[in-house]
Amino acid sequence: MVLYYDNDTSSRLVSGTAMPVERVYCLRLNDFEPKDWEILQRAYENLPGWAGVGEHGCSCWFGTSESAPFLVASAEPSGLIVTGILDEQVWNEWHKTFEPVLSQLPNFEA
Repeated sequence: MVLYYDNDTSSRLVSGTAMPVERVYCLRLNDFEPKDWEILQRAYENLPGWAGVGEHGCSCWFGTSESAPFLVASAEPSGLIVTGILDEQVWNEWHKTFEPVLSQLPNFEA
């Protein structure tokens, strides 16, 4: 099981059924080898809503700008951070699709 945690997004205003997302997947990105980055990239491209890489250089889903709905992933010292605004059901489906890939990558296991 790969650890993750959600940062508090309760202060963000969102309309309708959309919800703010800020999840940190606890991957050991410093330990990634080229094959791990390839696995991650293939996973990205197979996730619902894949939209490519935005102007900011980050992987995007559901659009390449930061206007709802959207997700953006970035590699940070704390792990892989996914932020955005999505309908809760769409977010849950996206995470459920991504989760099996995480155990194939260097991570901080529970």
